[in-house]
Amino acid sequence: LPYSTRLFFDLLIFGVQAIGLSAQGLADLEYSTIEVDVLLDRARSAVSDANKYDLSKKCLAIARDLRYDGGIVRASILLCEVCARTNRTEEALQYYLEAEEKLNPGGISNPLVLDKSALLEVYTGLGDLFFQEKLYDYAGRYYQRVLALEPKDYVNMEKAGDACLLDARYDSAEVIYKGLIRYYKSQGNYPRLVKTYQKLANAYSEHGNPSKGLFYYLAIEEIIEYNGYPEERAVMYNNMGKQYA
Repeated sequence: LPYSTRLFFDLLIFGVQAIGLSAQGLADLEYSTIEVDVLLDRARSAVSDANKYDLSKKCLAIARDLRYDGGIVRASILLCEVCARTNRTEEALQYYLEAEEKLNPGGISNPLVLDKSALLEVYTGLGDLFFQEKLYDYAGRYYQRVLALEPKDYVNMEKAGDACLLDARYDSAEVIYKGLIRYYKSQGNYPRLVKTYQKLANAYSEHGNPSKGLFYYLAIEEIIEYNGYPEERAVMYNNMGKQYA
């Protein structure tokens, strides 16, 4: 064959081989990521925390080697859950922060959320972890990040308010609780409404603002007069008497 023709066929064969090698590499990678996902399923269904921990650690190591961010996130979250249950707070914090970095590489100043539901889980976990350690300022920050992504998450809204209350930031707590109050009113959920008013009434009364405390006790009185049981009214009247005193 002429040189130009042989060169064409050589290049063609090289190209086919390169494509084959590339496909083989892709197949190997796919198999490895599938292996991570299978191990994660085994870890989730493991009965003991020890087995969950060991399988999740293995998954995380493989996922890191593959730079498989989805596997890193899921393995990290599962490790966090196990560590939080077994009082390994520092280790849980380490895994949560690794998952957060993968899910939002831009950070708070430049958010680039890759998986909203997973990031919500991480932020909630971090908030709960700090709350448990009585680091209420940090806990509140993470609950607020949840609310920035999901403004109608009323469970975490209450946690954010509680964190402010326990951090002695009563006015900030009041602002957050107002969202809860509107929601409970719309649902006719009087027991939860009374509980929220009670938190604010106690906080203001015990920390130098009795008139503000009385405002919320009066709100409780209005609800219980029409919706409460006799024993609830008795407790409420006792609280009101003490407040006036």
